[in-house]
Amino acid sequence: MAYLSTGGCEPDLTPEQFHERSLAYFEQCKEDKEPLTTSGLILALGFASRQSLYDYSKREGYEAVVNRAKMVVEHGYELKLHGVAVTGAIFALKNFKGWSDKQEYEITEKVIDTGEDEW
Repeated sequence: MAYLSTGGCEPDLTPEQFHERSLAYFEQCKEDKEPLTTSGLILALGFASRQSLYDYSKREGYEAVVNRAKMVVEHGYELKLHGVAVTGAIFALKNFKGWSDKQEYEITEKVIDTGEDEW
């Protein structure tokens, strides 16, 4: 897949351009029968790092379009969990999407005063 070259400079995308480039990446993956990946999305947008994607999500007016693009990629990973070789998808979801398979329990103790002296 060919990725946009920015000549060493990261692009300054409008939310509409961000959305259009994201859709173009998703369509290209579909045509090429390639899996969606976060790094592929980042490269298709013309960015050089995950930090750029994160930074865009904090810009005013970008949160929804960035989160939607990230969710499309996450959805692709989730679909792979229903296949035979799932370890790559599990790794990606745990390391890049914040998923966890550990369980945390909170145990609290409640003391009830019966009014009786126990000592």
